[in-house]
Amino acid sequence: MSRPGKLKPRPFCGGTNVATRCSRRGEYGETLYPFYFVRCGSCGARGPIVGGYRFPGSEDRCRRVAVDVWNRREQ
Repeated sequence: MSRPGKLKPRPFCGGTNVATRCSRRGEYGETLYPFYFVRCGSCGARGPIVGGYRFPGSEDRCRRVAVDVWNRREQ
């Protein structure tokens, strides 16, 4: 996959303040499997979580897939 493209704005609220987020720390600060999701900063809508133990790969790959899924969503 190539470098992720620009995140598209949210079609329902028109929010352009969208960003990817990663959470990968356990209860005791240990590193877990990386996962990413895209969240709209205007309305709080979130795309699906990509990553975790069922999605082996690097953090960069998880981020690219999360961005691709967000950009391909139905209008």
